[in-house]
Formats: sequence, C-alpha cells, structure tokens
Amino acid sequence: MKILRRSDIIIISSNLSDDTPLYEQGKTYVKGEIIQNNHTRYKSMLDNNTEPLDKEAYWQNLGASNDYAAFDFFVNTQARREQNIELVITAEETKALYLANLWGERLKIEVINTKNTKEIEILESVEYQLYGGDIFDWREYFFGNWSNRRQKDIYFERSTAHRAVSFKITLNAANDIAKIGHIVCGNVEELGISLYKNTISAIDFSKIQTDEEGNTSLMKGNYKKTNSFDVAIPISSMDLCINAFIELRGEPCVFVITQNYKSLINFGILKKWEVLLEKRNMAIASLELEGLV
Repeated sequence: MKILRRSDIIIISSNLSDDTPLYEQGKTYVKGEIIQNNHTRYKSMLDNNTEPLDKEAYWQNLGASNDYAAFDFFVNTQARREQNIELVITAEETKALYLANLWGERLKIEVINTKNTKEIEILESVEYQLYGGDIFDWREYFFGNWSNRRQKDIYFERSTAHRAVSFKITLNAANDIAKIGHIVCGNVEELGISLYKNTISAIDFSKIQTDEEGNTSLMKGNYKKTNSFDVAIPISSMDLCINAFIELRGEPCVFVITQNYKSLINFGILKKWEVLLEKRNMAIASLELEGLV
C-alpha cells in the first residue's frame, strides 16, 4: 500500500479563468448577485447587501472559483473549459500526481526539468485515453454503453529521480467541455503490502422526500467511496507505520491500496485503524478509509 500525501501546489501557468466579478468592499449588492473573493464565489442572500463576506446570513458560499476548483479539497467541484485544459504546476514534493473526477477524451502528463532554464526538457511523457480506450470488440464499439467505461481518476507516479520538476497537464475534450475535479501532487510513502481481504462500498447522499399526500420524489446526490482492508507490515517497520497513521488523522491523502484496480485508489481520510501483532515477524494493520466528496 502506498500513500500520496499532498503538497501545496504552485500554479506556474493555466488557461483556466473565471469571469465572476470581484468583490468590492462597501459596494451595495442585490439579492442573487454573485461575486468572487480569494478564489471563492459568494451569492448575496438579500437586497441592499453591504455586509462583509463572513456574515453567513447575508452571503452564501458557492465554493471555489473556476480557476481554482481543481485545487480545493472537494472532488465534485470541477474546473471547466471548452475543448481543453492546460496546466503547468509544481510543488515541494513531486513524486506522484492524482487527478480525480475527470471528463474528457485524452489526458497527457509531461514531467519537465525545471533546472534547465535554457530550453524545455521533457523527462517523461505519458498519455491516457479516457474514453473508449478499453473497447476491443466491434459489437461493444457500435452498440455498447461507452459512458460507463470512462476513466475518471488517474494516478501517475514518475520514475525519474530529478528533484526539481514540474508537471504539464493537458486534458482534451473535442467538441465538449473538459473538466478536472481535483489534483493532488506530493510525495509517496510505502507502508506495507495490501492483502486481498478488502471491502469496497459507497455512502449515497441522494434524498427521498415524501409529502403529506404520499407523493415521493428522489433527488440524486453525490457519493463518497469507502474502503476497509488489511495491510501486512514487517515488525521492523511497525513503529514507523503507527506514527504515520497517527500523523494522518484529519489529513486528506490518496490511498493506493493497489494500482491494479481503479476502485482501490481512494482520495479521502483514514477514519479508523488498528494493528494486530499476529506473527513473530509480521503485523497486520486493519484500515478504514472514507473518501471525500
């Protein structure tokens, strides 16, 4: 099992934008008017609104602005742009990338050597076909449901040893809107060997409402993944792993249970853990993860 711990991302260049007007202190706003301040969008809840943005009764927080939506803590707030999104980012730690809730046709990730200032030196390049890449049968090509075969999450771990690097991310969506829900960049820690005793589930936030006459309506909501699994840890690494579990409390991370299955990579928090000293040379850690929406 690996853990990708997020570092603060530095945006070097981006073609994302948000045309929401900037907040002006002292200006009077009408009900329903939307503004942005410090990469966050707000909606006025009243007419003749001159109150500061921290007054919740006067302003509704609408979440991150479009140019920052891929860098907040939420997977379901997507940065959007017609045709393509191009980003160049870096961070203090740049061992791996995780991109969640993608919408597009092709994703290209390039690792660039930032120490070479004379010319652009690409150290690694990988491309993913997000839509229809695993269709090999002609019947499925013409008559299958492709929408269920989209790749929405990508985990990329670079192999180069260079420390000073940046990532160029290009997401293409021809004749459509390219979308990125969340980006994590940081260091990777390997804590043990995942055992195939694993449960995968999801918490559904859909709502069922029934009125006084018995009429029922369903409002489809978001969901978050949960995982429960065991990890084999050498006794020599037990103290190191326990300290890592303690430090992870309340910290969103990407948990890579195994790279063989997309459903076993989860961006979330460690909700519960316990370590069983089962054998002389091996401990078994039982972990429960709760994904972020």
